[in-house]
Amino acid sequence: MGFATPIIYHDGAMKSQSEAVRAYYQETWKDWGHSVHALSWENVKLQRLRFQVLCAAMTQPGSILDIGCGFGDLLKYMDLEGIAYTRYTGVDVMAEFIEVARALHPQGEFICGDFRNELATVDYVIASGPFSLKEADNTAMIEAAIETM
Repeated sequence: MGFATPIIYHDGAMKSQSEAVRAYYQETWKDWGHSVHALSWENVKLQRLRFQVLCAAMTQPGSILDIGCGFGDLLKYMDLEGIAYTRYTGVDVMAEFIEVARALHPQGEFICGDFRNELATVDYVIASGPFSLKEADNTAMIEAAIETM
């Protein structure tokens, strides 16, 4: 399996999209296990660069909802870089990813599920990975997610 961004086709329903995402990541988990490749990152350097850019937008400590948190690597990055936050909550549809995240990062809260069911009032919502997936209608999926937020 290569590192190309996946193309996921669906019938336009958000539920179908969630199922397609879960199926895609079940394959990457099977192929790569606990690795940045299982999260569709080409390498750790690019992952850290994305985290650097995302964290630069956080102008003051606050609560964070990380949609598509994977293994909680953003939380690890923030802790290593000394980036202050008041509360971190990661949500992912992959139970396997959440299990790893909980084991590695007990300072965070990790929820397995669809973020639309887990929304809380937070200062920052980060959705780095989910919107990188190419869709038959990615614009509609992004607009629906933003409306939910």
